[in-house]
Amino acid sequence: MKIAIIGYGLEGHSSYEYWKDKGDITICDINNVTVEEGVQTQIGDNYLADISRFDLIVRSPIIKPADILEASNQNVKDKITSNTNEFLNVCPTKNIIGVTGTKGKGTTSTLIAKLITSLGKTVHLGGNIGKPALELLNENIQPQDWVVLELSSFQLIDIKKSPHIAVCLMVVAEHLDWHPEINDYFNAKTQLFRYQNSDDVAIYYANNENSKRIASTSKGWKIPY
Repeated sequence: MKIAIIGYGLEGHSSYEYWKDKGDITICDINNVTVEEGVQTQIGDNYLADISRFDLIVRSPIIKPADILEASNQNVKDKITSNTNEFLNVCPTKNIIGVTGTKGKGTTSTLIAKLITSLGKTVHLGGNIGKPALELLNENIQPQDWVVLELSSFQLIDIKKSPHIAVCLMVVAEHLDWHPEINDYFNAKTQLFRYQNSDDVAIYYANNENSKRIASTSKGWKIPY
């Protein structure tokens, strides 16, 4: 299997470590990054050239899905995944809490992790804070453990699975240098709730209409605060 890892920052490194034994890896980055000896690269302005030749395309958060699609001469949407998306698919526990919002994600995620730890549970904290999600697998996650993920709009925009518990803090306009318009930013946050079912839980900040609207897409038990 031919695998492209697009963007070789913190999550890109994590993705490489996870997929390096699963296929033929090519690191694609607009910057002149340093990779392990023998690893193929596609560097510079043409880092997305002929991207459709890959069987799997692993997007880092800084890379817009729209840029990958625009660069391809074929529809490669179904080939694109990410560090976060893969983690949600393979995580050994279903006890996953995803936290999003405009401000306070890191603080809230840390507090949730501390609270669950105080109950004597084993908790793994990562995502946009600390370790990339796939790196948490190195902590030998057990089915009874809990995972708390801080998740940005960049990480959420193309996920295909929602966590068991999704939390939406206050949401206001931000990152419009990355998102083409405000609704694209809101829709990315919505992905955290979109794939929940009736057994899941959606928690949201009730005094913010954006947060309420985002959480309303969940089919789960809705808890305002």
